[in-house]
Amino acid sequence: MSPDSSKTAQCQICEELKPMSEVLPMRLVRDAVAEMMRKEHPSLADDGYVCLTDVNLYRMQRVRQLVAEEVGGLSAAEMAVVKSLEQQEVISTNVNRTFADKLTAGQRVADRVAEFGGSWPFIITFGAILLIWIATNSIGLMRKPFDPYPFILPNLCLSCLAAVQAPII
Repeated sequence: MSPDSSKTAQCQICEELKPMSEVLPMRLVRDAVAEMMRKEHPSLADDGYVCLTDVNLYRMQRVRQLVAEEVGGLSAAEMAVVKSLEQQEVISTNVNRTFADKLTAGQRVADRVAEFGGSWPFIITFGAILLIWIATNSIGLMRKPFDPYPFILPNLCLSCLAAVQAPII
């Protein structure tokens, strides 16, 4: 725990005692927002604290005011955005999740095969298997190899693997 985690400060607006992580010194509040706060609470001191909840409420009022001045009023969509900001809701959707939800079973399998087939563990394992195959059959050349040079069987396996992986990856 940090040394300041046990310190608290009283909010000058709601008068609740809050941890220091949930308050902001009044001197750090932007002038336009601080002015709105002082209209309703004239006794706010610059050396005092205001909780983030109250600061955010006044920030939302300021956003409404600015949009109303600029546009002349808030549309339903703009009101929904302001309301979600007040409630600290997420109003956007995760497009990656939406895309993943629409994938077919075949597309999901293709993604998994591509993820595995292009990974370093797969490449290293496959390379090691090929080296073992070549070494085993090269040493076997002195006797009777089961797949003599030019190693047709692994060549066939590699060609089949490439034929399957190419359209997927």
